[in-house]
Amino acid sequence: GYEGKGYGELKADTADVLTEFVTPLRAKVDEYLADETELLRILADGADRAREVASRTLTQVYDKVGFLPRK
Repeated sequence: GYEGKGYGELKADTADVLTEFVTPLRAKVDEYLADETELLRILADGADRAREVASRTLTQVYDKVGFLPRK
């Protein structure tokens, strides 16, 4: 714990933990930004999956509410 210790020590330890957490994330972001083609492929795949999930969800909602699905 930090009982009896100064705020500076807590602050330094917090910064260390955050740096350890953020560093791999930043590396991955840099990797994606360096390859625009791969980034666009990943985004398109995500959009396709989201569209599929949304379509299934809307179908369930239409069934429950009694609406006819769009054609």
